[in-house]
Amino acid sequence: MIFPVDPHVRIAPTLLRWDEEHYGAVQRQHFVVDDVWARFVREKLAQLRVVPERCRLIETVHPDRLIDVLWRVFRVLGEEWPELVTVDEGGVGLEPFALYLARDTLDLTATAEPPTALARDVADHLHRQSGPNRLWDALALCVQEDLVIVADDAAVNRDAENQDTDRQDYLEALHVCFPSHWRPEAVLGADFSAVHRPVAHSDRLSKAHPRVVRAMLDKGPFVRFVWSVTPFAQLDLHPDEIAEQKTSLPLDDPDKLAEQLYFRVERQTTLGFADLRRALFTIRVMVAPLAEVMTTPERKTRLAAALASMDDETARYKSLDALRPTLLRWLSR
Repeated sequence: MIFPVDPHVRIAPTLLRWDEEHYGAVQRQHFVVDDVWARFVREKLAQLRVVPERCRLIETVHPDRLIDVLWRVFRVLGEEWPELVTVDEGGVGLEPFALYLARDTLDLTATAEPPTALARDVADHLHRQSGPNRLWDALALCVQEDLVIVADDAAVNRDAENQDTDRQDYLEALHVCFPSHWRPEAVLGADFSAVHRPVAHSDRLSKAHPRVVRAMLDKGPFVRFVWSVTPFAQLDLHPDEIAEQKTSLPLDDPDKLAEQLYFRVERQTTLGFADLRRALFTIRVMVAPLAEVMTTPERKTRLAAALASMDDETARYKSLDALRPTLLRWLSR
């Protein structure tokens, strides 16, 4: 578990340079594969079976551009993790599932017997899909990250007939199974400012809106981190999933409270495709019991300083306002 906690918390659209080490995390890779890969894939598959309208989302006026971007992302994944996918001119081999996806037709063929029950379930699911949905699901089920495609078609629309000339950047496609207290289905088609409106001090993000979008598309790649402390252990914190899981916390007992809390991190990366006016935004969620993460006095000192530095608006946004006094007592021991 990485620990991206700075002693002073300030909400800002921070994009960190890709070629620098940050918090001991894996850098210069968009995708991180570890020993819980199967758990992530299994949970994604379960959501696609039950609530696909909540996690797999596409709204595009340029489907050819979107499909081109997804194939390019497959190529990036193949360069980083050839044991997951192999890419050639004809398509992509989905190695853990013994499948081959043809580029021109999106036909799916088996290359061998499914090596695991999970591979069999994924193959069955993908065979039931068609068109962009099959391509989007195939990519998302190979990785542990949630995926978002950001588009900026302003220049394209000015030259095209019957297009919305006022439309700037927007979320063109999302494959998000593990949101942190937000609704992916509510932000499809929204721009950067609208997506981040619920964030504390969103006026700062709104002012940086044009600069951040240009950086995502034309510069980078970048990496950034978001952390929180939460009573929820699961990966999926969609509001509908946790609505009935609210439990009373022992706010009068620091030790008991700490036992019920989890440290949650999102590692986010950006990858621009300037010629297509699109960018990939990845979100890798990591969750561990708080007590297992707070293993050194230095970490406790940093987290305590960060909690103490938050203004009330930030603490409320991170759902830490009620936890903070008792948590600070626990950290100060």
